[in-house]
Amino acid sequence: MKSIDLIGFIGVGIRDKQYQAEPGLIKVGHVGICFENEDRILGFHPTPEAIDAIGGAREAMNWLRNRKDGNRLDGSLQDDTAIFERAYQLSLQGARCTVWQQTISVDEDTFKSIRTQANQWYEEQTLFPYAFPLSIDDIEWDNCATFPRRLGLTLPETTGQLQRYIPQLQANGKAWRPKGAEE
Repeated sequence: MKSIDLIGFIGVGIRDKQYQAEPGLIKVGHVGICFENEDRILGFHPTPEAIDAIGGAREAMNWLRNRKDGNRLDGSLQDDTAIFERAYQLSLQGARCTVWQQTISVDEDTFKSIRTQANQWYEEQTLFPYAFPLSIDDIEWDNCATFPRRLGLTLPETTGQLQRYIPQLQANGKAWRPKGAEE
């Protein structure tokens, strides 16, 4: 059996002045995937081009938060390892963004298939519609928490709402630490 980790954290919030200089993903929270024996964490979120086209990070956040209109942006898989490392650092300083991981065991063929597909989408920067979750399941778009379903992974929680999703990672997994971090 091989393993794929779902790794995620609840963000520090968008209103806390202490964290205003942090990236948007630190503020709202994030989920990514990591393959066995790899250090890179792939996360799904809006592309830099989509963010720039709408007027920057603040405008993108406002656009996505206005869920009533079903607002979406182009998203892709990106190397978000640094975001998870930053969340971990902030959690050590008392921020409410403990990073959790849940390991999913799959057979060798499934692992190869999922890793190949994820790497292809990452390398080709394949676009998918990204939106913040609504109160119902929607198969037309994803956020970071629901995107792993496109790879055939079973989600610990299907709405993509991190306030529900991250406690499931915590209940079914353990705290995550960057490679080389002291215990």
